[in-house]
Amino acid sequence: MILDVIYLSFIALSMICGLIFTKRASHRCYKIFLIILVLTTLNETGSFVVKYLANIHKINLIVNTHPNYNVYFYIRFILLGMIFQSIFTRKNKLIYYFINLFYVTTIVMFFFCYNLYSGINKIHTAYYMTGGVFVIINCLLLFYESINNDEVVSPFEFPFFLSAVALFLLFLGILPFMGMINFLAKYNASLFENQQIIIKCLNVVFYSLISVDYYLQWKRMKLLY
Repeated sequence: MILDVIYLSFIALSMICGLIFTKRASHRCYKIFLIILVLTTLNETGSFVVKYLANIHKINLIVNTHPNYNVYFYIRFILLGMIFQSIFTRKNKLIYYFINLFYVTTIVMFFFCYNLYSGINKIHTAYYMTGGVFVIINCLLLFYESINNDEVVSPFEFPFFLSAVALFLLFLGILPFMGMINFLAKYNASLFENQQIIIKCLNVVFYSLISVDYYLQWKRMKLLY
């Protein structure tokens, strides 16, 4: 319970930082990511409240929030694709087409996962892992783009760089771990709870870096104007 409150607090903090530090002159990627933060806050808070109310009223029925998370995951990865498209110049046609291909893959994966998991009442792990690999690849491409920028500047001056570092570390840490735990959980159900604890701890670090990135981009704009 305490970890859940801490976890939700850091998500809310990142959303508040986004609302405060996102201005009209902010790069489009920060505006799109703010939408993700708002959706994340609503989804996580709603799921927490439903589970909490079910617990205090001692409802024996298992509260299934997986449909909410499935919808959230599909929207989030699409928005992340839009963020990377807003960062990469149109000169990078290969990258642009790669992201467009992911949009098509999302549609295909939805119908595939819908049949594989018999609907949306189970987490579409296959799509989540596909989206995670997609984000990791785009983060690596963004790192390369920032290094090869025409102007010699610090990578942290590059739009969305710190957020990309956060995304890269998050998915690089979660994907192998989640795959291993999901396999082992078939033999030991208690491992699932440990998985959730570690994932939430990783997310606390993730949302902390996001908050810092929103502040830094606001500070850069303030210096420019």
